[in-house]
Amino acid sequence: MPAFTLAGIVLTQLWTLLSDQARRRSERAARLDPDKIGFYREYVHAGRRLLDLDVWPSSRTGDPVPTEPMLEQVRRADVDIAFAAPARVTGTAREATTAALALTAVIDGLRESTTRPVGGTLSGEPAESLADARRRLGTALDAFVRAARRDVGVTAPYLPMSGPE
Repeated sequence: MPAFTLAGIVLTQLWTLLSDQARRRSERAARLDPDKIGFYREYVHAGRRLLDLDVWPSSRTGDPVPTEPMLEQVRRADVDIAFAAPARVTGTAREATTAALALTAVIDGLRESTTRPVGGTLSGEPAESLADARRRLGTALDAFVRAARRDVGVTAPYLPMSGPE
């Protein structure tokens, strides 16, 4: 009989300990989710701003918007995500950051190697390389959004922001 009593006490203590740990983990996750959602949203906004950046402004006299401050916003948000997100989310963020770097390299390269086109629209190989870099960033951002949504428990269907491929 004393062995059953002792086993009961040990099991009760173990159950209490495990329940308390699970509750604390849940509370930590609940506190972190609003921060994560903020980091995730800022990252996507920064990526979208870069994705929507024109190589040349529509105004003939306007200066192009510099890429570096926009890229810095992506990098800063990427660092925030690295501290708060699980590996599956940070992995997709790294892929999107790499695509953002590639897009800025294309935009900056086009600004150095081309002149402002008449009518404001690039054509030929420059237009194709720009479209490809934008498509890669859009696809990477969509992969990031899917991973981030799973991480914070959003189960509703997702319609990609990059549009049909």
